[in-house]
Amino acid sequence: MTRPRAIIVDFNGTLSRDEPLLDRLFRSVFAGIGVKMSSALYYRELAGRSDPEIVERMLTIAGREVDPVLLDRLLAEKVGRYREAVRLTPTIDADAVAFVRTAAAQVPLGLVSGAVRAEVSASLEAAGLQDAFRVVICGDEVQHGKPDPEGYRMALDAIGAAPALQPGEVVALEDSLPGLAAAAALGLRRVAVAGTVPVTVLSALAEQVVSRLSPALADQLLAG
Repeated sequence: MTRPRAIIVDFNGTLSRDEPLLDRLFRSVFAGIGVKMSSALYYRELAGRSDPEIVERMLTIAGREVDPVLLDRLLAEKVGRYREAVRLTPTIDADAVAFVRTAAAQVPLGLVSGAVRAEVSASLEAAGLQDAFRVVICGDEVQHGKPDPEGYRMALDAIGAAPALQPGEVVALEDSLPGLAAAAALGLRRVAVAGTVPVTVLSALAEQVVSRLSPALADQLLAG
């Protein structure tokens, strides 16, 4: 793997090891309106998509009307519970923090997430990483979430490297199928983080599969 000129990191399940938390929170929020959502359904149909798309998609699966007022209420409830949960138990571990610090000292970093900015900002601040990324694109700032590459395209433009970044010069780190598809749509190189999707599936979609972010991974990616 040649040395990248930029690295873009997904948030949920990649930087923040929180997919089990998201599964639990969404199931709880939907249970509050009488909609039963299984963990199997979450990981099969919803993981990796933006928060608004998860709520809309689940309401549709349940045969419920996608009412904008209800959608906003469910999102606000989930965001509030998430912020409280990560305040009590941070989900960005020390190895992930060290990965970001190590990589950011050498190349521009971007973050592209389907989570809303209120969640991402709270987690980055708790980990002391609020200033580590050149650009942060969140799910409530795009019209189309992953697997659409809109967020990645915005991040590449905002990084503003000179000369302009070429797809093969950027590594995207993702844990989900929608995220990997979004990165692939722009021709970005892909490293998959195991945990959300079976390793056998990830191996066919990425150059490399790793168990987690770590400073050793940053050193490896940037060794050239």
